[in-house]
Amino acid sequence: MTHERRRRIYRVDDADRFTVIANLGDWSAQNPPPPDIDFFLARGVQYAMHAIWGGPLVTDGHHNRVLRMSMSGDITLVEQFGNIVPTGITALGPLVSWRRQDRCRTSPRPVRSSD
Repeated sequence: MTHERRRRIYRVDDADRFTVIANLGDWSAQNPPPPDIDFFLARGVQYAMHAIWGGPLVTDGHHNRVLRMSMSGDITLVEQFGNIVPTGITALGPLVSWRRQDRCRTSPRPVRSSD
């Protein structure tokens, strides 16, 4: 499977047929994040998806944002973060939240919690 196909959402019609619902990669390339977001993959990295009423929410861990996709293929920006990477989505009834990697950092050496 090519990289391009990995960024699409499909509906399986039957054992031999499918329909492309939305192309997240094309949408992301046509709607880049703001200039203060440092990125190098124009099509983003769609990381997590959660089905909610009206269509799924999708996190883009490279463009630092959450997208909403309708079942007719429309894609809209729900929230754009600065230097915060959304890593997952949680839903409890009508309440939806996303986990963020905003307090983590990497280091070649162990980091004490007091740092």
